[in-house]
Amino acid sequence: MLTFNRALFNTLVQAKNLFKVVLVTGPRNSGKKSLLKAIFQDVKGSTLNYVSLEDPEERYFAIHDPSGFIKEHKPPLLIAEIEYAPVL
Repeated sequence: MLTFNRALFNTLVQAKNLFKVVLVTGPRNSGKKSLLKAIFQDVKGSTLNYVSLEDPEERYFAIHDPSGFIKEHKPPLLIAEIEYAPVL
């Protein structure tokens, strides 16, 4: 497992225990996805479900059937580029 020494690590761990949804924003290639994967990693070593809305098919699905999209992608779920589907 990767070890992160970041100021937000403990805050995000607390947030995931308090809220159903946590939004993390920041500049490109700043380690957001790696940080979140490390926080949400389960005891068996497998990580959370990940989907990127840069994929046109996933984006279409999210926009046109948000309920189906959420049902298809079980939590914990990391959605990259969520700004492409504000309906979510």
